[in-house]
Amino acid sequence: MKVRPSVEDTKMFPSRLREAMRRCGISQEELADRVGASQSSVSFWLLGDRFPRIPMLFKLAEALNVNALWLLGNDTQSDSENVLDLYFGLDESDQAKAMGYMSALASSPKYDAKP
Repeated sequence: MKVRPSVEDTKMFPSRLREAMRRCGISQEELADRVGASQSSVSFWLLGDRFPRIPMLFKLAEALNVNALWLLGNDTQSDSENVLDLYFGLDESDQAKAMGYMSALASSPKYDAKP
């Protein structure tokens, strides 16, 4: 069974995609190369003529360093989504440092389980 995004989800997608590309300073061709799509597909998405399949939506979000829900027009993110976005924006070395810091915080007496 195919799951299709709602019309509401697809309305903001072209402008959000264009904005994310502008922020990253990449062209249609470069985005197509990054996500393994054709340049014509990117063009169709930008024009709003077509909508990417869900797996491609996540590839686009990753390539553009944005949240997939943001591409669909959702401006609200939970704290955990914000933390994940920040974490996955780090390189491997800094991810390890972040995990070490969070582990140290979580093991402090302040966060001990209450009886």
